Amino acid sequence: MKTGESGVVLEAVVIFGGLACILAAGIYVAGSSTVVSSARTIRFEKAFLIAEAGAERAKADLSTNADNINTILTGADGLTNTSDDGILSFGAAVPFGGGAFSTRVWDNNDSDPSLFVDTDWTVIIRSTGACENVQRVLELAVTVSNPPAPPADSDGALAIYGSNTTVDVGGNSSINGNDWGVPDDFDCTGAACDGTLTTNPAGPGVFSSTNTTPTIGGSAVVVGDPPVTNNATGDYDAQYWQAQVDYWTPLASLSISGSVPNDAYLGTRDNPQVTLATGDVNIDGNVSGAGVLIVQPGVDITIAGTFHYEGLVILLGNVTCTALGTADIFGAVTVVGGDNSVSLNGFPSIKYSTEALANLVNLPLPGPLAVQYWREIK
Repeated sequence: MKTGESGVVLEAVVIFGGLACILAAGIYVAGSSTVVSSARTIRFEKAFLIAEAGAERAKADLSTNADNINTILTGADGLTNTSDDGILSFGAAVPFGGGAFSTRVWDNNDSDPSLFVDTDWTVIIRSTGACENVQRVLELAVTVSNPPAPPADSDGALAIYGSNTTVDVGGNSSINGNDWGVPDDFDCTGAACDGTLTTNPAGPGVFSSTNTTPTIGGSAVVVGDPPVTNNATGDYDAQYWQAQVDYWTPLASLSISGSVPNDAYLGTRDNPQVTLATGDVNIDGNVSGAGVLIVQPGVDITIAGTFHYEGLVILLGNVTCTALGTADIFGAVTVVGGDNSVSLNGFPSIKYSTEALANLVNLPLPGPLAVQYWREIK
């Protein structure tokens, strides 16, 4: 009996051992399948993120090259139907995140049948993200506006487009149409903020497209070539300036009203900004700025202290601008619309400066880019 019982036990052990092996093998296979599936899912997700990175890189490149869309469509060689058609500045393929993205741009179905002539500022971006042997492909249609170039000069130190503007220049103030270089040091004070007179041709001190004759009192001066010109036609008009304002306004990075703190910066020479004066504002003390200062309609602005600004100041109608103290504005003051008042008293100066205006090209104003549709196609 013991021998038979031992045989039964042995058979049971063998059976259970076999079942354990089968179970272990099943668990191993299932675990391996899960690991493989998880790894593939991770690769798919990474490929998608890489494709997104490529799309964002393409959007950024287009934003800064909106006026070169047709050049992008034909590629660096300028020829159609070649391998570099639609390749952006960063190249056809870029390593990224353990994989790579490749992007290409082509024209949408606009009014021109040519695939290499854009007429509506809208193009198609296709971005492929690759991670190991997995690919994901995204397609976007984007519209990029063509930003207007900022002006490199002005029709005068004080340029007026519109009716019923009054200009009062008193004390020891000045409106100077000679071309001035900006101060050596942006963070200047006192005489160091005077700038340097250049040998470039002078422009008008006061330019008016209508009829604006300044009232000059005390020791104030208005100089230029000529000092004052009325009913004049210049390089710019009210429509041009309004278009610039319409473009700049929604992209403004600074907004001021009330009292501007002493030692505040409204942009710098290295980082000029667009500033909006949205309510009555008082600028006093040692305030500096650079870029474009837009004074919105109906706003009264008082500038005093040692204010120093480089760039363009635009008054948009029914604005009262009073400059006192030793304020220095390099560039130009532009008056658009009617019923504006410009008054200078004390020692302020408006100095025409092509150097200050040329720096407007450094305004951080990428062209607006709108995504029309976004989809994954693979």
